[in-house]
Amino acid sequence: MDGLARGKISLVALLVLTCYLQIDQIQSRRVRVCIGRRPVCGANGKTFKNRCLATRSGVRVSCDGKCPCKPCICTADYKPVCGMNGKTFGNGCAAGCAGIKVKCDGECPCPTCTCPRIRRPVCGADRKTYANSCLASCKNIKVQCPGQCPCRRCKCPRIRRPVCGADKKTYSNACLASCKKVRVKCKGRCPCKGCACPFNLKPVCGVDKKTYPNSCTASCKHVKVKCPGPCPCRPIRVCKCPLLLTKPVCGVNGRTYPSSCHADCKNVKVACGGKCPCRMCKCPGINSPVCGVNGKTYQNKCAASCKDIKVRCKGECPCVACRCLPIKHPVCGADGKTYPNPCSAGCENVPVRCPNACPCGYGK
Repeated sequence: MDGLARGKISLVALLVLTCYLQIDQIQSRRVRVCIGRRPVCGANGKTFKNRCLATRSGVRVSCDGKCPCKPCICTADYKPVCGMNGKTFGNGCAAGCAGIKVKCDGECPCPTCTCPRIRRPVCGADRKTYANSCLASCKNIKVQCPGQCPCRRCKCPRIRRPVCGADKKTYSNACLASCKKVRVKCKGRCPCKGCACPFNLKPVCGVDKKTYPNSCTASCKHVKVKCPGPCPCRPIRVCKCPLLLTKPVCGVNGRTYPSSCHADCKNVKVACGGKCPCRMCKCPGINSPVCGVNGKTYQNKCAASCKDIKVRCKGECPCVACRCLPIKHPVCGADGKTYPNPCSAGCENVPVRCPNACPCGYGK
């Protein structure tokens, strides 16, 4: 009975051993299949079709590409970086030559990333939502768009107004360029034409705090004008004009202003009184000075009228008070009014039409 039991145990052990030997033989015959053609140079100086074949042959890969490996030359600048392998390299170039990605700037270990507890979600390039841009940066993930994932598609009107982007590509309109986060270099198709500006010197100060010869030159540089004149811009003057003052004047820029005060607030000189355009006023060169109601002396009455200024008195300013004797000798003035005597009419600078009260008789 014992002999039969021993025989069975021996038979089972023989079967197990046979199965093990067959499995081991199959594993030893199994060949790893390597697919792809990305040549690498092995440490033995031989070129392999891909990294898989080099590894299967037990050869360490020295570099990508065919042999011989090109020497990796880096500057001696010491700007330490910490690699993904936890080792410190002299600079990013040295890490790249070693085939190690940079984990952070500075020596290892990398500092822990501390971010404020602010919820301003952003969508990363890995299509994951982060609480804020700082947390995405800690993960070395670029922000694809503000807000939660997925990023919304940029909707633009179907308007064809081509612009040339800073990437030298033509976009159908400025909106599409903005969707691609590309700055518009010029209007129209690429390439941009040279920007031609007149040689007039009217300096302006741009929003970049630089002075440009004129607004056209600033526009060619895609810079908005902050203020007229050279930089720095002067503080804006608070200008207040009386509301009841309504004597329109025409500025030298061809615009009509409610009053000379309003024109002065805009730093515009007055070309003439009244609304634009100014009338061409020609006066004779007669020297018969008059004093205007504004206290200024004019060569003659015509010159004062051209400036839309009423005459206060004849002669140079200031006017002398006009006094007449109380003689009753009525006269009719050229303005159709009756004056007590010729002296009173003369004080008002009104010529006498007839030597009697208005209306004047026929033929007089």
